[in-house]
Amino acid sequence: MEEKKNIKVGNKTRKKTNKKVKLNNKFKILILVIIITLIICGIILFTFLHGKDDEKPTTTITITNTIDNYGYSLTNNATDYYKELFEKLKKTLDNENVNDELYASLVSQLFITDFYTLNNKIGNSDVGGLEFFLESSRDNFALKAKNTIYKSVKSNLYGDREQNLPEVTKVSVDSITKTSYSYNGITDSEAYNVKTSVTYDVDLGYPTEVRLTLVHNGSKIEIAKVN
Repeated sequence: MEEKKNIKVGNKTRKKTNKKVKLNNKFKILILVIIITLIICGIILFTFLHGKDDEKPTTTITITNTIDNYGYSLTNNATDYYKELFEKLKKTLDNENVNDELYASLVSQLFITDFYTLNNKIGNSDVGGLEFFLESSRDNFALKAKNTIYKSVKSNLYGDREQNLPEVTKVSVDSITKTSYSYNGITDSEAYNVKTSVTYDVDLGYPTEVRLTLVHNGSKIEIAKVN
């Protein structure tokens, strides 16, 4: 009789153990289902948000005017003041006999306006005024600009940047004098030193006095040095 009781007790123990195993397995399956569900939800959410970013209209830069013989171009994001200077440059260069001093003055004004106007730039690699800079030194100048004045410019690819950046509203040529210049394969006995005063829409601490050296490079007058 005692042996039979032991057998019954053993059966009950095995049944309880089996129930625990089944419960543990169900719990593990439930946890696994929850984890998989969370992963799927995460993927869906990421795809949705990423898709939203893709749907945002990106800032598009297009050319609206050119000075073909000199390779200068005007883009749709240029400021009103820059557009005004560009039109003056175009009229100056359309003349049969170009006034070099006026040409150098306008290049100085255009370069400074585009270079120090940061609120219309797409990001920190969108360096302004490069088309007016001496071609042989252009890449080095752009690299230096990216690591200094343009370093803090945030991306505005989607037109939603919230950053206070300067816009040049006026560049006055205080003086322009001839000089000799020789550097990096360029020698010009009739180069120009130009001193300018710069006005911004808001004073954010950017340079208000800029000195430039300009040289003749073929038919063009280009920026060789910025102080």
